[in-house]
Parts: sequence; structure tokens; C-alpha cells
Amino acid sequence: MDSRIALRPGEVLAFPGMECRIGPLVGRGSNTIVYQGTYADQQDPLLMHHVLVKELFPYDPAGRIRRDENGRIVWDPEAEGAMELHRLRIPDDPAVFI
Repeated sequence: MDSRIALRPGEVLAFPGMECRIGPLVGRGSNTIVYQGTYADQQDPLLMHHVLVKELFPYDPAGRIRRDENGRIVWDPEAEGAMELHRLRIPDDPAVFI
């Protein structure tokens, strides 16, 4: 059973130069959770852009990779290797955030 806690719709993620509002959960894979998201156009703030947001959040059945009370993804020292492996698998994917 996948025990990862997804972001809640309505949460706001701050990216350089913009804020993205999280929408519904789209799906889960072995190393990411994907959400629908929206952000305001910089020229016309009433215009919203719709995007998919991939969050690097590898599944770890032992619970060594999890979300903390502030919503951040944290991992135990013994899971560092697993996190690095998953980071290396998606190094050029601009849609994934950590």
C-alpha cells in the first residue's frame, strides 16, 4: 500500500518568479507524484496557465522517505542513496521539483 501523503489541492508552491497552486492528484509512480496545477500569467494575472507538476517523492515501503509536519519531503540517512538514485534518473526533467 502506498502510504505517501500527497499535497492538498489549494496548496501553493513558490517557484522562482511564480507561484503554482496545486490542483487534483493525477497519479503516482515509483518516484513521483503528479498533480494538476495552475499559475497566473505574468502579463495578465487574470489569465491562468494549466500545468502538470511532478514532485520527486520516491515510494519507500519502510517509510524512510516521507513528508514532515511542514509538508516537506524528508528522508532518513539510510535512504540518502535511494533519493540520490531517483534524482539521477530524472536530472534533466524540468517538471520535477524537490
